[in-house]
Amino acid sequence: MSIETSTIDNAGIIEQLGRRYDAGFVTDIESDALPPGLDEGIIRALSARKNEPEWMTQWRLAAYRQADAAQSYIRLFNRVLEARRRPS
Repeated sequence: MSIETSTIDNAGIIEQLGRRYDAGFVTDIESDALPPGLDEGIIRALSARKNEPEWMTQWRLAAYRQADAAQSYIRLFNRVLEARRRPS
């Protein structure tokens, strides 16, 4: 197969992929969306969606707060290191 034949075949494939689907089959799926990122509100929403008991929600929130605090310390530590590396 030459490069020219391959290019023509690819053009046909791309054309077929770009066409509108018109066979009529549609599946309506119920879905919920949450904003990107993670915060306490998202954790509460996910926990409510899963019908988790309150103690599980509180456990997840405590874990999130601990991880968030650790990230704050890491950012602070990195800023201190950068400040020490700069020449005076």
